[in-house]
Amino acid sequence: MARTVLASEIIARGRIAADAENDTNVTDAWLYQQGTALVAKLWDILTMAGLGGEGIKTVYLSTVANQQDYDLSAAIWKPTPAGVGAALEDFYKVKTFYCNDGNGLYRPILRTNPSEEYALKPPATVLTLKLCYLPCAPVWTTGAETFDGINGYEEWVVQGLAYAIKMKQQDDGGVHKSQQREIEEQIKTSANRNQDTPPRVVRRRATARWSARTLPYSGGVSTWDLRGGNIELYAPSYGLYGY
Repeated sequence: MARTVLASEIIARGRIAADAENDTNVTDAWLYQQGTALVAKLWDILTMAGLGGEGIKTVYLSTVANQQDYDLSAAIWKPTPAGVGAALEDFYKVKTFYCNDGNGLYRPILRTNPSEEYALKPPATVLTLKLCYLPCAPVWTTGAETFDGINGYEEWVVQGLAYAIKMKQQDDGGVHKSQQREIEEQIKTSANRNQDTPPRVVRRRATARWSARTLPYSGGVSTWDLRGGNIELYAPSYGLYGY
């Protein structure tokens, strides 16, 4: 990864930032708990800004005819189409979902609107799906865990730890909160700014959105949903144009 650092290093940097290297009232166990919560928040900030692509994982699923629900904790998610299945123990949320209709090409499928599920049914054919998902942020317990700060953004966690230490010491930690806000602004500013696509004004024509059941994939998977730890797959009940 780009800037992978050990949890123990981030904890040590947090102590240094708060001038608490030798404070025995601030235990590593407590800092690991604080760090776990902070790194989860940072992971959300990074992914919502469009970063974190390095951490996206890809798995494949072979569907069963007329089956709708696929348990994320079941050993059915494979690293390759022909691989051995395993449970998605680190699943956080779907990034993109694709369906192979048998022609070797993967087309994207979108999440369904629950109000439209009455017009859908389980897929009747056996297909291969590709799921790209974001994993959960790590849980820190020993210090040997790692986190990819991408471009040094783990400093947000460092400053958050320093603030938590200052609060525990009943001291002023405002400067650390200010540092966190500066890092958040840096993430928002630079996350989706590519050198080959400078910012510019673009006028786009409005486009109509086709409903899932009008797409010409009446035999395959047209949409999906996530409910109760299961991925639910749907095929349209109607043919092309709803007839």
